[in-house]
Amino acid sequence: MASQKMELGPCGVRLAKNVQRARRLNEMGVSELSEALAVCGRPIGASALSKIEQGIRRVDTDDLVALSLALGAPVSWLLTNEPRGVGADVVELTPRIQLTRAEIFGWFTQTALNPDAASARVEQFRGRAYLQGIRDRHAREQAEALTGERDKPKRSRRG
Repeated sequence: MASQKMELGPCGVRLAKNVQRARRLNEMGVSELSEALAVCGRPIGASALSKIEQGIRRVDTDDLVALSLALGAPVSWLLTNEPRGVGADVVELTPRIQLTRAEIFGWFTQTALNPDAASARVEQFRGRAYLQGIRDRHAREQAEALTGERDKPKRSRRG
């Protein structure tokens, strides 16, 4: 069965544009960026970089980190930055989720990990049962860090 090619989402499209913008701001050619990526230990050829900038080639997480390092641009900038006046304060992360720049900053800096402080628009997608365990564990870890105590395992009594 042939697999269907997934189209780039809003972050992928923005990433492609921002890689090209950052490269040009750094006055680098595609070959120079390719060399910088090789120095980072994540070689990507000039042809592949051109395809990334055109939105033809997807970027995996290792590529994203290496691009960030080679371009001197934070990952958050590569994924969310829009030129001035475009999109104003709201950024489309997925076709169903748009967040303000302040919400994105809190997300990237981990200051919005507490579900009570999270955006209501994201919270509706966090309601799934499998995420509840993660939130509970995070709350326990925060409480343990504050009190310096860990829950002791309960011993069962056999009669």
